[in-house]
Amino acid sequence: MKCRGAGSIRKRGKKSWEICQPYGRDPLTGKYRRKYRNIKGSKADATRALAELRMEIENGMRLDADTATFGQFAQMWHDARIEANEVGRGSLEQERLYINRLNAIIGDIAIKELDASTIKSALAKIKKRYNLGNTTMLAVHKKCSQIMNEAVLNDYRLSNPMNKLKTPRRDIPNRQPFEKTDLGKLFTALESEGSSDPRVIGVRLAAVLGVRIGEVLGLEWRHIDFEDGGIIIKQSITPYMEIKSTKSGEERLVYLDGDTLQCLKEWQVTQQNILSEWDTEQLATTPIITDQIGNRHDYRNYSRWRKEYLEKVGLSHYVTHETRNTQISYLLDAGVDVKKVQERVGHATSAMTLDVYGRTVSGSGKEVAEVFTSVITEAKESYARKIKENHVPRNRDSKL
Repeated sequence: MKCRGAGSIRKRGKKSWEICQPYGRDPLTGKYRRKYRNIKGSKADATRALAELRMEIENGMRLDADTATFGQFAQMWHDARIEANEVGRGSLEQERLYINRLNAIIGDIAIKELDASTIKSALAKIKKRYNLGNTTMLAVHKKCSQIMNEAVLNDYRLSNPMNKLKTPRRDIPNRQPFEKTDLGKLFTALESEGSSDPRVIGVRLAAVLGVRIGEVLGLEWRHIDFEDGGIIIKQSITPYMEIKSTKSGEERLVYLDGDTLQCLKEWQVTQQNILSEWDTEQLATTPIITDQIGNRHDYRNYSRWRKEYLEKVGLSHYVTHETRNTQISYLLDAGVDVKKVQERVGHATSAMTLDVYGRTVSGSGKEVAEVFTSVITEAKESYARKIKENHVPRNRDSKL
């Protein structure tokens, strides 16, 4: 918008000034409109402020940007994203949490007044107040930058101050794979359960395939090729039971060992009988992991049950995601090419696989499955030896 003239500065009191900048004509009255702003400081400060005001007007900045706070704009933007229904419920809840934390520090500041120094200080306070790690701070940093970008696009600001700040580095998690005897203990317990409980089968699939819990719950019978032994990982279930693509956004084909395939064949027949009792037909799109009445198993209930299962079998010092970490670590230790491991577990890049899990004989998808089957066999043998050693009968004549 074109400004008219150089504007004016009027003294209002000691170190207090009113600046005024005329701009485009009012379409109803034909008179020039004026934008006023009060400035504290010297006349030089007022002169600089007038120049900034003129630049804002000529660059198309909204004239209500003076009063719009960060909190107001962030709420408006968040509400629009909810209305558009283009973002998952889980992502929106995380977004709301990050916005609340930002608002606690900078929510009442006019969005146009926020500079890099103020935001840097705010982020440091958030990190300290909520005791957040670098990975979470990276998410908060990205969300703040996203909001400020939207403010620029909507003419509330001329530039994004986040571009001047250093992006936090993601924490590299300290992964704890199962010790070999503990891995053997897990698979010994899983195999002793048979093929009648889909929840147990889900734990087995997660351990054998190295997949995420959402990917296990997303599996359907159409994804398995019983002849070839392959299974396609193509979708995932969120904690809100929404179906979405995998984390990497790509499908991947992984292979199962013969024992797990046989377990799935037996479960397919058992599930079919259960569904028939409810007058329900088993379809290609029927989930593999179902509840007692044949519905897809609830994410949160299943996650809770998996934790309880590890406690039941004496492995409570592990978390369920570590079955995935275990597969990655043992495959890399066995010398499997990192690219093959990346493809099997669905990491976006092989760099992530190495960064998080570390160390590398090339092979096909089937050969990778065979390597991990050998690892499981060795682990079960190691666990059996440990049990045997712990149950060696005492000589009755030996002294205590």
